[in-house]
Amino acid sequence: MALPEFDEELAREVVSKALSAIADFSDPNKIGEFNFRLFNEYHKKLFMANIKLNVLKIRENDEYYDVILNEDLIDGWTNLQDCINYVKNKKMLRFL
Repeated sequence: MALPEFDEELAREVVSKALSAIADFSDPNKIGEFNFRLFNEYHKKLFMANIKLNVLKIRENDEYYDVILNEDLIDGWTNLQDCINYVKNKKMLRFL
C-alpha cells in the first residue's frame, strides 16, 4: 500500500482536525473562512503542534509526510484556507 496523495482534501482534513482540537466552528463547509483573530499564543502553539502530529501520522512502511511549522506563520495567514494551502504546498515526503 502506498502513501495517499497529499492533495487539497487531505490538507483540509489535517488542518480541520487540528482546529477542532482547540476551537469550535459551526459550519464545517465554511472552515476555510475561519480566522485566527481570537487565538492567543497558547492556541497558536497547540494548533501548530496538532497540525504537525496529524501530518506525521500519515505514513506507510518507511515513508511519511512532514511539514515545517512555527507560530509566526499564523500571523501571515488571513484565514484557515491560507493554512490549508501552506500545508498542501510545503509538505515533504520523508523516509525512515
